[in-house]
Amino acid sequence: MSVAEAEESTVSGDHDDALRTLEAILADMDHAEFASAARIAAAIHAHRGTLNRSAELLQLVAPDALGDAAAAGAVALIGVGDMATADRMLASSRADAPTATAAAWRLATTGLVQSVSGDGVAGMSPLVQAVIALAPVGRDGIMLDTPAALAALVALHLGELDLAESVLQRAMAADLGGPLFRPRHQILLAWVSMARGNMAEAAATLESVGDPPLDDTRDNYLVHAVRVGIARRRGDTAALADAWAEARTAVAGMFIDLFHLLPLGELLVGAARMHDEHWLAPQLQAAEVVLGRLGQPALWSAAFHWYGVQAAIVSDQPDALIPHADAISEAAHVSRHAQTLAAAGHTWVRVLGRDIDVSAINLAVEGLSGIGLRWDASQLAAQAALHTADRRVSLDLLNMARAAHSGDGSTSTSKSTSSHSSQLTDREWEIARLVVQGIGYREIGERLYISPRTVEHHVASVRRRLGSTNRAEMMETLRRLLVGSSTGEE
Repeated sequence: MSVAEAEESTVSGDHDDALRTLEAILADMDHAEFASAARIAAAIHAHRGTLNRSAELLQLVAPDALGDAAAAGAVALIGVGDMATADRMLASSRADAPTATAAAWRLATTGLVQSVSGDGVAGMSPLVQAVIALAPVGRDGIMLDTPAALAALVALHLGELDLAESVLQRAMAADLGGPLFRPRHQILLAWVSMARGNMAEAAATLESVGDPPLDDTRDNYLVHAVRVGIARRRGDTAALADAWAEARTAVAGMFIDLFHLLPLGELLVGAARMHDEHWLAPQLQAAEVVLGRLGQPALWSAAFHWYGVQAAIVSDQPDALIPHADAISEAAHVSRHAQTLAAAGHTWVRVLGRDIDVSAINLAVEGLSGIGLRWDASQLAAQAALHTADRRVSLDLLNMARAAHSGDGSTSTSKSTSSHSSQLTDREWEIARLVVQGIGYREIGERLYISPRTVEHHVASVRRRLGSTNRAEMMETLRRLLVGSSTGEE
């Protein structure tokens, strides 16, 4: 049994066989091939979602013994929040041979180090350079992750969707990382489509990937987060319940590191909609530990805590919102991205308190759209429309929501919205908004001081005026009027 055999098994995707082969070597730290065995095992554990195990293994090896893998190994240390050891490992890698692989990983690790300092923007350039440097030679190497995946994650945290897509497409064209990483790059491309509001494209990309191998916990975790995110944005409660039920199993065996804050955040909001967020409590605590070790880096912290704000809003827990809002406000001292989130969060809280300032909402919507959070921007405007009794203001806010959702400022779909909405009387429009919120006829009647039977008559009138043949069709039309297409597509 040899490291070469383990390497062959790893490349072919048979990680169980590789680990069995490596076990005897790893048991003997004086073994001549211990460093190579640790490097391969660390890569496998990264795929399995236990980057902490990868970091432990790599710290057992003298940095100079890792060779070209020293800089790549520093990625694991950054991921678990051990910046001091990562810095030492990166420093030792500067004596490596001047290969494209070594140079690429020095660039990638330097970019990650810079992503946790200041506003994090400076880290983007070396990460993109790393993708370019590794593309010609990085098809067959065994890696913990690819520079393209890491660059895409940083870009997503910055709201730079075009940049994330660009580096991932470059990686796909070069087949960076070979078959082991093709699914990861595709899943991240699905995330980009989801963030843009193109749910059909996101779902189609996931469909082309299929289900990653069960032992690839990292990719499975990401897949489930995207599925939950698509269902949530489509407003499809049944699909969300199914996606969350499947995700619960996937999250149980996952170690949370810096590179899994976005999927954790997405799962948190989905879980909040299912009133099941307690299931993620251990992982949320782990996320806070990693961020704390790194000094609450603005780029990584703000995006994660934005999800916390959304989960608190969904679950109607104002007290739970406060620590997340405070963290974003702290990050806003050094990050323009966080400043945008902080301002939008403040406006959103005012909206929930029925303080509808159209100018402030417009600024928040424009800000969120500008950092790649178009769906969030549309949702903010739509919620504001639900919380105002002024029908004209409500229609203006619906137009704003539709324009944010389309992503190009076009009002063509908004005009359609206004046309449909104008068919309803003020009272019908008022009742329709409450129905879409899931409020029953009896409670609507109590709010409006009318009988449940009268509410029922109004709902029937709404259905006729919208040309809907049944309640399901009416609800779909109303959701489109309120938050954009119920499928999340234009």
